Amino acid sequence: MDQHVVIALGFGVWAFGFVCVVALCVGARWRWGLAAAIGIAAAIAVDVHFERDDWLAFARDAAIGALAAPAILALLLLLLRLAARTRLAAFFAGLRDILLLRPADGSSPLPLSERDRVRRWFVVVAAALGSVVFTLMAQGEFWQALGDSLRPARVFSALLVVGVAVVLVGPVQDFVLGRSLSGEAAGHGEPFAALFAGRRPLRSALRLALVFALALTLLELISNSLDEAVAGSASLASFTIVVASIVPAIVTGYWCAALQARLPPRALMEDAASSSSIFFAVLNYVPAVAMVLAFGLRELASGTGQDMRAPGLMVLFSPIVGLLVAGVLGFLAAGIYALLGGWTLGRWRGWPSMALLLGALLIAALFNHVAAIALAWLFADAPFDWSGLPDLLAGALGWWVGLLASGFPRIVAAGGKATDPANLPT
Repeated sequence: MDQHVVIALGFGVWAFGFVCVVALCVGARWRWGLAAAIGIAAAIAVDVHFERDDWLAFARDAAIGALAAPAILALLLLLLRLAARTRLAAFFAGLRDILLLRPADGSSPLPLSERDRVRRWFVVVAAALGSVVFTLMAQGEFWQALGDSLRPARVFSALLVVGVAVVLVGPVQDFVLGRSLSGEAAGHGEPFAALFAGRRPLRSALRLALVFALALTLLELISNSLDEAVAGSASLASFTIVVASIVPAIVTGYWCAALQARLPPRALMEDAASSSSIFFAVLNYVPAVAMVLAFGLRELASGTGQDMRAPGLMVLFSPIVGLLVAGVLGFLAAGIYALLGGWTLGRWRGWPSMALLLGALLIAALFNHVAAIALAWLFADAPFDWSGLPDLLAGALGWWVGLLASGFPRIVAAGGKATDPANLPT
């Protein structure tokens, strides 16, 4: 099967996984709108990947996604309701508790103010943004094209994009929403004037540099010099962006939740790792079952006699074996990052913790790639390929830079006491 068809199927599989998470964790009515948004995003990602420029095709595929995802959600909710009447009820209830990071003793989690939630989202977005920027910049063709086409006009365009965003975003929020995300009253948003007027100008400069790097990167990605390489069917840029953003966003979200819940060090590490692993196990369940089926069928095709019994059972019980494989994939994709990072965040505070966190992320990226190579060799007999390691290491570094830019160190230094406004990032 063509590689780009596989990637397109991957977008659909991940969308299905996210809808599964929504079915398990979200009980409010807006889950239907969230499912539709997931379907639309998956459809647009596929169209962009195949360089479809027809607006009618975009509208058609977006409509299909907007209808298909809620239909799948309805089916999943029906299956969960039926499962609630069986012995599987406790299994799915436990799965939901892990995904929502609920306390094991059954107590209610600490209440979060709107400001706390906004700050958590800010840290999550910054981590994903940093990972995406550094991963894209790790591409050799990007630097070659950037060096060939970097002109004063291109830099000025990036500065203009960032400047307009900095000057206008706050006032527009005040005008449209009647208040800013910072919680200040309407009419008092002065983001540009306050950018370097605070107590931490270096952090503000780092945030601005990160946004500028993304603006410059995206301008280069959509320019003529990289149009063939990025927007064409031979490009993996859209896939790279998705992969580079999902893991940092989810793992960072669980770190923030654990810190804000003031979990002890061991619980912080274990809960963040288990929640991240289960989340990505749900996302990877369909690929895991496919891997088990492919491996079992391959062994059936090549074996005879007694050799056919084990692969036959593997094919027969592939949905159950797939649970185990999905768990392994979930741990390798995200759990290892959450485990090593949670270990450092739970035992140190301040800048020592952040310095060790960078080492933990780099080690986790190396472990992730080695495990991926081993699994590819085991299931597909693929040769060892180390070409993806620089991208993973660059993504881990960008993830860490995004955490610095978001003010995450202050949350760590405060021990996760997010209910005190003085301990929140600024």
